[in-house]
Amino acid sequence: MITAVLARQFWAILKKDVLLEYSYRLQFVLNLAGVFLELAMFFFLAKLVKMPARMEQYGGNYFAFLAVGLAFGQYQWISLHTFAQSLREQQVMGTLEMIFASPMRPETLIVGSSLWTYLFETIVIVLNLGMAALFFGLDLSNANLLSALAVAATDRLMPQPRAHAARHAPSAQASHADSH
Repeated sequence: MITAVLARQFWAILKKDVLLEYSYRLQFVLNLAGVFLELAMFFFLAKLVKMPARMEQYGGNYFAFLAVGLAFGQYQWISLHTFAQSLREQQVMGTLEMIFASPMRPETLIVGSSLWTYLFETIVIVLNLGMAALFFGLDLSNANLLSALAVAATDRLMPQPRAHAARHAPSAQASHADSH
C-alpha cells in the first residue's frame, strides 16, 4: 500500500527526473521526431511486404500490426531495462552512493526512478498511435482498450529484474569507488 510518505518520495524522484529531462529539450524533441520517423518507416515497410494469406483473418493490416506491436514492445523493453539503466545512470553521474546513503529504502529509489520512464513512454505510445491514426490511417475503431490497459498494467506487475539490479549494485559501487 502506498503511504503518504512513500507518495511524497515517489513525487520527489519523479520531479527530479522530469526536471532533468526538461533540461535537455533538444533530446526530448528529437525523441518525439524519432517516433514519427519510425512510424513512417514502418508504414512504407508495410507497403513493401506481401500480406500472408493467414493474416487476412485478422484484418490483413500489417501496418496496424507493426504500430501496435511497437507500442507494447516499448513497455516490454522498459520493464526489462529501466531498473538496471537507472542504476547505471546514477553510477555514471556519481550520485549512486549519495542516493543509497539517503534515508529512503533502496526499493523505493529503484522503483521511483522508473516512474518517469513509464510516464514518458506512455505519452510516447499515445502520441505514436495518435500519429499513426492521423497521418498514416491506422484504424483504431475496433481496438479493445480494456484489454490494452490490462496488458499494460500486467506488464508493470510482472516480476521485474530488481533482484538482478540490486545484486549488481554493490559491485558497481565498488568498481566506481576503485576508479576514483
